[in-house]
Parts: sequence; structure tokens; C-alpha cells
Amino acid sequence: MNFIFLLAVFAFVAPMKKPQVVEAYPSETVVHAAPRDFADARAENLSPAPYEFGLLELTRAERLDQASLRRGLVESATVWARFPFDELVASANCETPLDTAFEIEVQVRFPDSEPPVWSPWFHMGRFEPSGRSASGEKTEETLGKVEVDTLQLSKPADAFRYRLSLESRDPEASPVLRLAAVVYTDRSGRISVGSESRAARKDSHPAWGRELNVVKRSQMTEQATYARDICSPTSLAMALHYWKVPLTTAETVVAVVDTRAGIYGNWFFNVAFAGSKGLAAFVTRLNSMEELEAEIAGGRPVVTSISFGPGELDGAPLKKTRGHLIVVRGFDRRGNVIVNDPAAPQARSARRVYKREQFSKVWLEKKFGLAYRISPRWPRPMKVAVPVAHLRKEPAFSLNDAPGRDAQELSQLLFGERVLAQKAEGDWVRVEAVEQAAFGKKWTGYPGWVSAKDLVWDDLEPGANAVVQEKTVLAVAADGKEKLPLSIGTKLRVEAGESGGFSFFSPRSGWMTLPENAARRLDELPETQRRDKIVQTARKFLGDPYFFGGRSSPELEGGGVDCSGLVNLSYQVAGMDIPRDARDQHRRAKKIKKSGLKAGDLVFLSSGAASGKIDHVMLYTGGGKVIEATSEAGVVRELPLEEKVKRPWKELEHGVKAGKRRIYFGTFF
Repeated sequence: MNFIFLLAVFAFVAPMKKPQVVEAYPSETVVHAAPRDFADARAENLSPAPYEFGLLELTRAERLDQASLRRGLVESATVWARFPFDELVASANCETPLDTAFEIEVQVRFPDSEPPVWSPWFHMGRFEPSGRSASGEKTEETLGKVEVDTLQLSKPADAFRYRLSLESRDPEASPVLRLAAVVYTDRSGRISVGSESRAARKDSHPAWGRELNVVKRSQMTEQATYARDICSPTSLAMALHYWKVPLTTAETVVAVVDTRAGIYGNWFFNVAFAGSKGLAAFVTRLNSMEELEAEIAGGRPVVTSISFGPGELDGAPLKKTRGHLIVVRGFDRRGNVIVNDPAAPQARSARRVYKREQFSKVWLEKKFGLAYRISPRWPRPMKVAVPVAHLRKEPAFSLNDAPGRDAQELSQLLFGERVLAQKAEGDWVRVEAVEQAAFGKKWTGYPGWVSAKDLVWDDLEPGANAVVQEKTVLAVAADGKEKLPLSIGTKLRVEAGESGGFSFFSPRSGWMTLPENAARRLDELPETQRRDKIVQTARKFLGDPYFFGGRSSPELEGGGVDCSGLVNLSYQVAGMDIPRDARDQHRRAKKIKKSGLKAGDLVFLSSGAASGKIDHVMLYTGGGKVIEATSEAGVVRELPLEEKVKRPWKELEHGVKAGKRRIYFGTFF
């Protein structure tokens, strides 16, 4: 796995110092790119495609029976906004053979009346790969209006729905939906991006001093009839070339033209064209320089929109512009921004370095952080969307066993847990479970296969700040209709609730509330309290059945624990992340003597007296006792260690024989 890519993907997990104060509008992007995102959608004449190829396509019956125009439609379920918004941009990706097209409409909910009112459908545009794309007809509504590619509302909304229509005039061809995205923005409330210490960040952030090899192009050397109007397709063409789609600027210009508005900078059409070339591309608004740095650190150039007046951007080839797109390709060692600016008179002079403070202002403040986020479909960041997902050795469930209850079960992933999805085969996804460390030839995330229906796109919001500490809890939506069971060890990004509990946000359900004391903050505890928490957590499982590959509450369907899963969860509740498997826990732990054992430390057993291969781990609870999840007894139990290994306590030392095995002691403190 590319460590820099992973670090960038999850850059928001670690706390960051805030950059110099620059005002920006708060925005959030919702990406639907997995089957679960459409589980509650309303579809007509569309059927699921194998996830390897996409999400939805025209039904086979429609393909065979009709040679004229065929249409299919999908209407999303309600998507709740984290905050009230008054601006929205929608985009989507489809595989679009010739004679196919797709279009987007959106609808928003206004909460300021009783009952709340839904707007009419706003048409956001129609994309055709042949260069006949057109934005919606300009209309004036009392509730809002569409300005080419942007829905501007007259008052704040709190939710939205989108509608995608797929169309084909070829009886053998169908557009295949692969991704839909909506970015919403609150233009009325500004947020501060803060201040940062360059000295502290200069040598520590992977984006500083990194420059991507993006081909340089100039829009000014293209046809004079449109040269000054094609900054967007020129920037897009540079990004496409970086991702091995070597099109000329002229080819890109023709493909993205908005025939109704007579422009080349329709944001929706530009990313739709990138998506038609097999990439994952959508319009977003980033809220900070750190988010931009994460993209560069992950090896992904970003097309950004800027606006500036005279003297506001030193070194720019333009004196001023109301809107101009450029490609961010890196950062110098001082954190200044390296770009390819297509307005340069020649390609060789397109590379520019813009001062960090100036760029932040003309991008974040004036254009609300607008960007095209473009990358290959795989690998992609995803996260678990069900209480418990099964990590499998092969992409299948046994026909004769309940899901996960066979030797193919490697581990389990909990709601919200992040993975790096490497590829898809059919409806299965090969992932690395990045929150479960594993050692092969090097340390990586735990590898395996997960059903595509259990995953969603990872929105990369800041990392978890709390963990569920009861075996099973029920999160309840504000309206009481949606209930989500969560396993012990589930990590969440929470806010304090009014009644003393915690709440977390889900675009699917809105704000969901946890019972009081069901979760605890991941603030660092003193060592003694962490040790106590580890033992207390493990004891919650006493008497539960052993489950090979299990790492979740046995009270949930398909849940359970094995020896290392029990230890992993117990440490996670205490705020400590350790590897998933017993052998890797042993590899990472500090070796100690028996005399140094304290409650919460670990006891390992090898597979044989002559083998150093670890295949069992137990949790030391003090007084010579251990807790273990064992196939030998079939349950989680607590017992004297000497009874377990059939050797007196006084004879036990690190590395000695214990029956047919050897015993070892380790600690993470």
C-alpha cells in the first residue's frame, strides 16, 4: 500500500494547527458511490449493475424490447444536511457510450414552515458525450434559481433529493451510473480556517515540498475564437493526462461545451466528461488548505477555481478575473502553492508559485474552495455502513453457513470503520482495513474482501472522538423512526447531546442520539484507568461463544469474538489501537518478564513447543488469572493461567514450555 496515499486519505484524523485566518464558507460534499446509497431510492427501468462496473443501468428487458429512445430514472432518498445551506452544486459520473446521455435534477426542503415544504425540481443539466450537453433553461423561482451549474436558494434548506435520468438511443448500449455527488454550502455563515505555525508544519506535512508531474498547457495557444474562455477544459485536460487519459485540449473543449449557455466552464459537464473516461470525478468545495494538502499528499492534482483583482495574486498571468480555473500540482517547502495556470501565454511558463496567503484568499474566501476532485476509480477511500461487516479471505459467503461463520472469516469491521478499497470483483470489494494493523512483508491494513453492500464512500470528515463502551447500543434518529444498533468498540465523531449523551450525524438519517454513558470520549486516560477499562471491557464478554474471526458484540447478528478480536476491542474501548491478530499483537508488543505483568497486559502462546509462531493471546487480569476467547472451551472465560497451560505459576517465565506450547508475555504500556 502507498503509505503517502493512505496518510493523505486520512489526514483529517490527526489534530492540526490552524492556518492564518482566512474566511471561507462552510461546505459539505455528499458522494453516493456504493449500492447501499441507493437501497432506499426509487428506480424506474433501472436495475443494479455488478459493482465492478457501476451501480445502476437500464434494465435488460428495456434493452431488448425497444430500439427507440429508452429512459430510466432513479430518485434518491432524502439526504439530510449537517447545517442549513443556501447553495448547491450537483454532479455525477456515468459510463456513456455514444447515443447515451444522462441528466440531473435536484429538490430541496425548506424547514421554516409547518409542515416543511419541498421545492419544485430544479434541472441542473444534461450531459452527452458527443458534445451536445446543455444546462437547464434559465428560470426564476421564488424559492431559488439555477445559474448554469449552481442552485442558489432564496432561503436556507435542510435536506435535498436528486433525480438522475439515464437515456439511450442504442438498443445495445446503456449508460451505467457510477457516482453521484452534491456539495451544499452556507453562504451566510463564515468559518475561520485559523492560524498555523509554519515552523511546526514545514518538515512534518507530506504535501510540503511535494510536486506532482502534471503536464503544462496554455489555453492561449489554442484557437483564438475561444482561447480566453477555456481555462476549465484546459485544466481538466492537464488532470486527465496525469491520470493516463492523454487527450488534446481541443478534444476536451469539444466534449464539455455547454451548448445552451455557450460556455466551456460548466462544472458538472467537466467532471462528467472525466467520469466518462473511467475516472471518479465530482465537484466539491474544500474548506481549508489542509484538505487541499491532503489531495496533493495522496498524489492527486486538484483543479481549483479562483477570483482576484489587481495586485491580489502576485505572479499571475492575468491582472484580474471573476472566475478562473487552474491546476494545483504541489507545495513548496514553505507551504506556498505550485500550480499550472492555463492563462500563461505559453505552456512552458504555465508553472507558477503563488503565495500561500494570497492563494487561500482568492480560492477559499472568494470562490468558497471550489474544486474538481479527480482520481482513478480504484483505490478509493470507503467506510463501513452497517453495524458489522465481514472481512473475508475470498469474495464469497459459504452456501452452507451463516455469513462469516466459517474458516473464510478473517476479521470484522464496525460501523464507520475506514478501509482503502483496492478493486471490485462482481459485488465484492478487495480492501485494506486501515484501522486494523497487519504484517505481511510490511505493516499494512488488514487485507480481505467485503461485500459492496456494506460499504459507502468515505467523506473524510475529521476522525472519531468517541467510542462505544457498552456491548450493544441503539442509536436513534431525531424523529425516532430510524434505529441503528452499534457494537462495542465502534468509533464515532460525536457532539455532546442535551440530555448528557452523545449525538452523531448521518446524511442518511440526520442527527442520531446515543443513550447516556453508552460511549466515552477518546481523551487519553491515565495508565491505571486504561488498564482497568481494558479488563472491565473484556469481562463484559464472559460466557459468550467463541467465534473465529469475530471482532464485535455477540448480541448483534453475525457478531462475536475470537481471542485476538476480544483483546483488540478491549484495547480500543480504552483508546488504544493495537494490531488485529495475535501474532501481530505479539510482534508489536514490548516483551516483558512474568514479574512485570500487570492487569491489561497480554499472554501469548505459540502453536507448538518447537515453534515461535503465535496463535493465541490472552488478557492478564491480575492475581495469576487471564481472560481468553478460546475454541478449546468454545466460550470467553476467566481462569488461572497455570490451569490453562498445565504448569505451576512459579515455573512460568517468558519463553518457557507450557505443555505443548511456549508462553510469552507482552505489554503496550
